[in-house]
Amino acid sequence: MRLINTNSLVIETFSAEKTPQYAVLSHAWEENNEVSLQEWIASDTCPGVREKSGYLKIINACSKARDDGLEYLWVDTNCIDKTSSAELSEAIKSMFAWYERAAVCITYLADVEWEGNLTDQIHAHKSFQFRNSRWFTRGWTLQ
Repeated sequence: MRLINTNSLVIETFSAEKTPQYAVLSHAWEENNEVSLQEWIASDTCPGVREKSGYLKIINACSKARDDGLEYLWVDTNCIDKTSSAELSEAIKSMFAWYERAAVCITYLADVEWEGNLTDQIHAHKSFQFRNSRWFTRGWTLQ
């Protein structure tokens, strides 16, 4: 299992029995803005990667995981080598377990704007926008 070190931003590989506690990011993909494993590894030299909204999404999720006391984060977009059909197939079979074993699940709602405390805003004027987020229409979010 690959995990992003939330301090160094380096992707590390762990065996099943040595996997540390980690956060998992649940999100709806943004077409052409996600960062693949290969792009993440080459982000220092690959032009445009750090400008993608998917890169910032992962950086912010790493920050949130650190705030929650977790040193590692799993994100489907860049912790799975999608160029390997065997790895992708195995990852699809393992995804439920990876979400289940996570210490915390961070949910990213790209289409919901908020300032300050989201809980207060859900109870106030933002509840309609929150409830209508594209994230809630995706079947895999029920994991």
